[in-house]
Amino acid sequence: MSGPIMAVTPKLSLVLPDFGGGGAERIMVTLANAFAARGFDTTMIAGQAKGPCLADLSAGVRLLDLDVPRFGRAIPALVRHFRTDRPDAVLSALTHANLATLVAARLARGAPRIVVAEHNSITMMLASGSRAKRAAKRALARLLYPRAACVTFVSRAMQDEFAAALALPADRRRTIYNPLPLGHLRDMAATPPRHPWLRDRTTPVLVAAGRLAPQKDFPTLLRAFALLAQTSPARLVIFGEGPDRPALQAQVNDLGLGARVSLPGFVPSLPVELAAADLFVLSSRWEGLPGVLLESLAVGTPVVATDCPTGPDEILEQGRWGRLVPVGDAPALAEAIRESLARPLPPASDAMLARFDTDHIIDQYLSVLLPPSPATGPSRLAGADI
Repeated sequence: MSGPIMAVTPKLSLVLPDFGGGGAERIMVTLANAFAARGFDTTMIAGQAKGPCLADLSAGVRLLDLDVPRFGRAIPALVRHFRTDRPDAVLSALTHANLATLVAARLARGAPRIVVAEHNSITMMLASGSRAKRAAKRALARLLYPRAACVTFVSRAMQDEFAAALALPADRRRTIYNPLPLGHLRDMAATPPRHPWLRDRTTPVLVAAGRLAPQKDFPTLLRAFALLAQTSPARLVIFGEGPDRPALQAQVNDLGLGARVSLPGFVPSLPVELAAADLFVLSSRWEGLPGVLLESLAVGTPVVATDCPTGPDEILEQGRWGRLVPVGDAPALAEAIRESLARPLPPASDAMLARFDTDHIIDQYLSVLLPPSPATGPSRLAGADI
C-alpha cells in the first residue's frame, strides 16, 4: 500500500535588471517577499544585485546575482537556471528582462511557465534609443510576448495599448494592479518626516517624487510652481535621483526658486514624507500605474496629476479623487495646484483603495503563475502551508 502523497513546494523565480528605486523594482521585491512568506521556494534573479530596493528583500528569498552590465548577457545564465533549478514558474519585469527571459525560455528544454510584467506605457518602450533600436525592440516584443504564458499589465489602458501594438491574444494578457499595503502605509504616516520643510507646518509644502528623468517632466512642474509662487508662499520638494539633476537644479536657479525648491535625493521611506505634505503632484509624460499616486491617496494626501498614458485617470476615476490636467501644460498644472490647496477634493474611499489590497493582488499573480489544474488543484496557490 502506498504512503500519503507529500505536497511539493512550488518553485517561483522572479527576474529583474537590478534593485533600482523605481516602482517596478519595489513591486517585484514586495511580490518576492510575499511569495516567500506564503511558503513558496522563491528566488530573485537580478542582472546586478544593487540598488536601494535590495535592502528590502526578505532573508527568506534566495538571491541569484548574475552580475551582468546589460541584461542581454544574462540569457546563458537564465538558461542554466531553468535547466538546473527547474522553477515551476517565472515572473519577469521590465522590457529588457522580459525579452531576455523569453529568449532563454525558448533555448531551454522543458522551460517553466513564463509570465512577463510590463509596468510602463508602451511609450516608454519606444522612447529611448535610435529609430532602428526602437523598431528592433518592438519587433522582438511582437515576436516574443505572445509566447509568454501570460503578459500582465498594471492598468487596463496599458493592456489595451500593448494588445493593439503587439497583437497579444486576449487569453494571454491580464491587468493586475500594483499592490498597496494599506495598513502598513497608514502606520508609516504616523512617523515624523525627515525633511525639515515637512516638519514645519506653517507653510504649504508640495511633494513630487520619481526618477529625475524626462518621463517625469519635472521641468513643467517647476514652471508651474514658478507661476504658483507669484501668489503663494508654498514650497516644493522633489524626491528622487537621476540624470536630469544638473539641468533641474539649473532651472531652479534660473527661475529664482532656490529658497523654495528642494531636491534632497532618494528617501527610503517616501510614504512618511507624502503623509506630511499638503499636496502630491505627478507631472509625468507617461506612466504605467503610478504607485506613488496610490500611496499618497492611501495616507490621505490630496493629489494633482497629469492625464498621461497610463494610470492616473484610472486611479483617480476621471478626476473624482484628484484633479487631472493635460500633459506638459504648466499654467493648467499651476491652477490645479492652486485650487487643490484652497479646496481639496474628498479623500479616497476605503472601497476604492481596496481594489489595490496587497493580499488580493498577490492572489491574482499566483493565479497566473500557478493556475489550478486537475493534478494540483487550488492548493498550489497556498504554497508549502497546505
